[in-house]
Amino acid sequence: MIGREGTAYASSVKHRTFSPSYLFDVLSGLPRARAYWIALSGGADSVALLRSLAEIRSQLPAPLKAIHINHGLQPQAPEWVRFCQDLCLELRVPCTVVNVNIERNTGGSLEARARQARYEAIKNHLGSGEAVVTAHHQDDQVETVLLHLVKGAGTNGLAAMPVWRSFADGFLFRPLLGIRRAQLMDWLTKREFSWVEDESNQNLDYDRNYLRHEILPKLEARWSGTVACLARSARLQAAQSEINAVLAKLDLATVEEFPRGTLAIDKVLTLTPARRDNLLYWWLCNKGPKVIPSQRQLEVLHHDLLLAGRCAHPGMKIGNVMLRRYQNSLYKIAWRDDPPIGAFEWRLNRPLELPQMGLYLEPQILLRLFHEFNENTLLTLCFRQGGERFKPRGSAHSRRLKQLFQVWRVPVWKRERVGLIYYQGKLVMIWGYAQAAK
Repeated sequence: MIGREGTAYASSVKHRTFSPSYLFDVLSGLPRARAYWIALSGGADSVALLRSLAEIRSQLPAPLKAIHINHGLQPQAPEWVRFCQDLCLELRVPCTVVNVNIERNTGGSLEARARQARYEAIKNHLGSGEAVVTAHHQDDQVETVLLHLVKGAGTNGLAAMPVWRSFADGFLFRPLLGIRRAQLMDWLTKREFSWVEDESNQNLDYDRNYLRHEILPKLEARWSGTVACLARSARLQAAQSEINAVLAKLDLATVEEFPRGTLAIDKVLTLTPARRDNLLYWWLCNKGPKVIPSQRQLEVLHHDLLLAGRCAHPGMKIGNVMLRRYQNSLYKIAWRDDPPIGAFEWRLNRPLELPQMGLYLEPQILLRLFHEFNENTLLTLCFRQGGERFKPRGSAHSRRLKQLFQVWRVPVWKRERVGLIYYQGKLVMIWGYAQAAK
């Protein structure tokens, strides 16, 4: 079966050889897409994917399309574009060619920058509910496992690539993860299909090429079945990663301070070190503004923030996220040097999410507190500009918002990022702190 997002089970089809019917079986277990965009490079893997999908297009629930990203990094790039266009014309599959510009001498991995540019270009063409389908296979999966292993990755990294995941407003499908590269080559050569060869695939300066040509053949020669075993390890790690996520959500329910989304530090510290790190990792990756921490950053977070005294207000920055301790609470903020400005309309038939400001507002809270509101009620979210006054429910008179923040012990660095909810021009709620008096 094909597992949930983030997993890579394929037990019911993993022993079958590659064929269009195999591909159909895998896709049948994935979310229903409104269109299938084949990421077509012109290489053997993507040609096998496109041709096999073209054979079963009448069985698929949505149309096929192809997208070719021209990086312009090789002299043969124009030939590859023509090859892909001719192949799609032969198969009657619409083909979109996107030219991207990759700077060669800007530092970092050229592979990584090309991959990032490729995915960004695809995102720009993917419609809501549509899927991009890539030709990543079992050998690619194992190369990913080894690359992550030598970098000291944990469970999530060693799970490598999932069969499917959310991508832009649609999906990313990798239906060939149970298939060896050799099977795809055999399928193509028996049918005398052609493809293009990228000479850079022989360049051992690239990590993947080094693993592919130097390391994996030696491992297979010494231990037969190495690739299959490492792929199985990735599936097991993916299953463990799913279990870890379930455990993190259970622990989060006991330590999260609703509705602010902060964590109660004294409760976090009651968890074992393993559960604490698992919770913090999942919280940082999935709740509010998202960032992926390293193990070293988790250690610093524990030592410098969680174990700091209550009177200390330390902070640490990970990517574009700022973590702050204030009294017994751990805050996570999408950090910007400039305070948020502007107003945002919010109709209560849906949540209001502003990840760049670390805000996720649920309408049910307001619908429960204000009986005169309904799903069609239109509110406005603003931020502090100075001079606001507010009369909280239960108070005899209004006070300046600055004074209330002092009473509520709102951290100074957070005051300009607290959401102010207005209804028909009147301030009716300070999000996370108080609602207005009737």
